[in-house]
Amino acid sequence: MEETLHGVTVSDPYRWLENGEDPAVIDWVAEQNAHTRQALDVLPTREAWHERLLSLMGLRTVQAVAVRGDRLFMLERSGDMPQAQLVVRSLAAPTAAATVLVAPAAGADDGAVAIDWMFPSPDGSLVAFGVSEGGTEESVLAVIAVDGATVLADRIPDCRACSVAWEPDSSGFFYTRYPPGDRYHRAVYHHRLGDDAKDREVWADRPTPETWPSVILDPAGRYLLVTAMVGWGRVDVHLLDRDREVWRTVISETDVVSSFVFAGATTLVGMTQLDAPRGRVVSVDLVEEELGPSRWVDVIEEGERVLGVPSPAPGGFYITVSRGGVDSIEYWSSGAAVGVPVVGPPLSSVIALANDPAGGTNLALITGFGSPPAVWQLTPDGVARPIGAETMSAPVDLTVVESTYESRDGTTIGMFVVHAAGHPPTPATPLVLTGYGGFAITLQPAWSATIAAWCEAGGAYAIAGLRGGGEHGEAWHQAGRRAHKQNVFDDFIA
Repeated sequence: MEETLHGVTVSDPYRWLENGEDPAVIDWVAEQNAHTRQALDVLPTREAWHERLLSLMGLRTVQAVAVRGDRLFMLERSGDMPQAQLVVRSLAAPTAAATVLVAPAAGADDGAVAIDWMFPSPDGSLVAFGVSEGGTEESVLAVIAVDGATVLADRIPDCRACSVAWEPDSSGFFYTRYPPGDRYHRAVYHHRLGDDAKDREVWADRPTPETWPSVILDPAGRYLLVTAMVGWGRVDVHLLDRDREVWRTVISETDVVSSFVFAGATTLVGMTQLDAPRGRVVSVDLVEEELGPSRWVDVIEEGERVLGVPSPAPGGFYITVSRGGVDSIEYWSSGAAVGVPVVGPPLSSVIALANDPAGGTNLALITGFGSPPAVWQLTPDGVARPIGAETMSAPVDLTVVESTYESRDGTTIGMFVVHAAGHPPTPATPLVLTGYGGFAITLQPAWSATIAAWCEAGGAYAIAGLRGGGEHGEAWHQAGRRAHKQNVFDDFIA
């Protein structure tokens, strides 16, 4: 097939393959699969590889966590489960058997039904969750009552990657939704449980069709915070005072990333890259009429580390800090000049921080190259303990070396080199090198059954922290995008 685009003739001889229902395409795929099997099935080590990968992939992993009082909600997968399940455990007895609330793949012949996200209500009695089929992530929002594991009648389609903010009394929630059949024009709505009436649109003031809003409600229910991602380098933040029915802007029309959470009845605390490419933490007093940057108060100034988004805690907040892609956690009490380091596993990354606004419990979901994601409970005195039987003990004994090298223009690039403990790489060691370098995404220490099995078998695995990622903040991101994109390729070649 040929077509003319902007005066240029472009040939696309593979366009016919885009129709997956075409008998010719089905036959072609079958032939390719047969050819692949001929090559793989004769490998003498393939069966052993397959068994080891299945064993490592069957280890328990936690994909998401939330806590409400004594109830610990998780999306977790282990053994031969085709998809993660939504379960609830007792925080006081986390090693006891979990109660399975939703096993999404149970009724699917191919196991291709997944839970995409979950948001428990403030009292932990209900959970809003999204389910999609076939990897589409086109979530249908549903609600389950924890006691009795009863799914309510409320069902809302078109909730891909949804954000949910529950009312304090768990009677309903704010949420994000797309128009039917549209991957753009995401808006914020309000839903009351059991109400069949059309949900009220709350926010749709999008600067662009692609703008991606998320929602947070303060514990008292007075303020709704809408964080609108306009692009990879711009996030606008707006606040609705529900008592006065007045919208106010925290930041907008500025190419900078900012993210806030509620820290008390009338205070926001958040990370912003405004005048701080590695991030700084600021507070915003909601009593003030003006909420813009001129009214922000610095809590943590920019430093050498890349700062994450604070997670409220009794008397202060926890925050993830990162150096070259390696995370650690600090606790900052109100008014403190320095943070208290939380002792956790070395050479790891923090997938998420979670907190119970009412009960004061704080958790972290942490992973490493040799350790599947596990939940840790945090304390202000700098102690972290693993929840449940899982510690961060590695199923495969790996050594991780933090290395650096020079790119073409002399820029120093960081790199992780992973190998089996006691077997450092030599020039004869087979090595896989990977990198990304885009969208401010940081390639961090993270569990991978493939990496673990490869290194266990005598290989080495290297991950380069290319420009365009987020390893060193926004300046590092900008150094690998648009006019500077060539830096990404030069970094990888070097």
